[in-house]
Amino acid sequence: MNKESQTAQEQLADLTQTFEKENVQPTPEVKEYVRSHVRAVQDKLQSGKPVYENELEFIPKVKMWMRMPKEWREKYPSVEEMVKSEEMKNVTMSDVYEAQKRDIDIKQWLDLLHMAEIQDKELQIDLAKSVLSVFNSESKLSDLKKKALQLAKPDAAKVIAQNAIKFAEAI
Repeated sequence: MNKESQTAQEQLADLTQTFEKENVQPTPEVKEYVRSHVRAVQDKLQSGKPVYENELEFIPKVKMWMRMPKEWREKYPSVEEMVKSEEMKNVTMSDVYEAQKRDIDIKQWLDLLHMAEIQDKELQIDLAKSVLSVFNSESKLSDLKKKALQLAKPDAAKVIAQNAIKFAEAI
């Protein structure tokens, strides 16, 4: 058995285990979706043909469907409907995992992400306004220049040269 078929078989077995672990009853549409894809993969394996990664892309989609809240699975009784929906357009498996980890549904998680993005944008806008106010204010710029000069050491080059000479003499 080649490495590709072993990987495909392991992924198919993992899919079965996930159904059991999640304690989810697949709809007839999902069962048929899985059967048709599994049949295609098994046919290739039995004939000794390689199974390519894109032929196993159905597995994460099915897992995502399984991990959705029950209401969403009812809303999208098939994997195809879920994938095509506008609502699920930008949802990733990591979003599903994060929602599960926090014991919230995916919609709440997406809302939280959206709020965080808005807050980040607001902070960026506030920062840009602050920076611009400094650049547009002669007094603030002058004050910053003075403080920067106080931090600078005007005789730094001389001190470095003296230390280099001391180091060279010590060797």
